[in-house]
Amino acid sequence: LIDYRPKADVAVVFGARVYADGSPSDALKDRTELGIDLYKKGLIHALIVSGGAEEAEAMRRLALNAAVQPEDIRSDPAGVNTHATVVNAWPILKKLGEDRRSGAMPRILAVSHFYHLPRVQMTFAQEGWEVLTVPVREPLAATPKFMLREVAALWKFYFDALTH
Repeated sequence: LIDYRPKADVAVVFGARVYADGSPSDALKDRTELGIDLYKKGLIHALIVSGGAEEAEAMRRLALNAAVQPEDIRSDPAGVNTHATVVNAWPILKKLGEDRRSGAMPRILAVSHFYHLPRVQMTFAQEGWEVLTVPVREPLAATPKFMLREVAALWKFYFDALTH
């Protein structure tokens, strides 16, 4: 119920681990490849790759190697967590909206793993934006561990919402 693949303007691809040698983890590669696939199918016109500096750079390299046009890739090297990515996306999305003739906010697809997307969608909603989600379908060996970590992150999200 969280997989939407309509035509949109941009995909925000959430980062994941990069190894010390600069190579992407399977999670990062899967997320980036899904964003690239959406681009190549013409469902989006731009990618926002977000994570820490190493993550954003690894994602950008993957996209460039897959023939995504450099002008269609926006990097957020300060998107070190879900909230930071959502907040940092605002100026990029605003600029994309200004570049469109209508000036309307771009239609956004969020790309991550299924267990992360509910919190992604809630974080965008908390900032007043509507976003559609597209989950990576490739299972990871560590999915149960990542799901447990996401449960803790959801509790933190709810706690923060209650205290602010």
